[in-house]
Amino acid sequence: MHWFGLHPDPTSDDTDSRYRISRDRGDISPPLATWTPAAVTCDVVGGGAYRAMVAPGYTTLGRTGVLCRFPLFAVQRMAAHLDSLHPGGMPGEHPRLRFDGDEVVIEWEHDDGLGGRWVEHDRVVPDANGCYAIGAYQWPWVLVPAETTAPRH
Repeated sequence: MHWFGLHPDPTSDDTDSRYRISRDRGDISPPLATWTPAAVTCDVVGGGAYRAMVAPGYTTLGRTGVLCRFPLFAVQRMAAHLDSLHPGGMPGEHPRLRFDGDEVVIEWEHDDGLGGRWVEHDRVVPDANGCYAIGAYQWPWVLVPAETTAPRH
């Protein structure tokens, strides 16, 4: 269990309803959001550009990032691209995406000077449309300008 939720309602007498522990963040998309296809990128994924569904009008990380979800094929390409960055890379420089059934496990490598190990930082479940909110509210996803000739992953 990686996520601890706290609902500090001082008027609630039910202690059990004030705390929640879960394996994933659940559906974190705003219920009234509309989604538009776009290409996005961020430094966390080594600058690769990926097709996504973006929620216009919603921002993250101090209004600099966009809120997006990715279809399965884009997540698979992202995972392969990130795997290609690891040989020779610095530990903790980029995450690794690993599939556990239909869930995506996001892991970061930690090195204590004696050895490295991969630690799970997030677990993303597909939403009702089969899309994954990879790095939502955590990674600085930005739109790729239409005139950019960056390779799409």
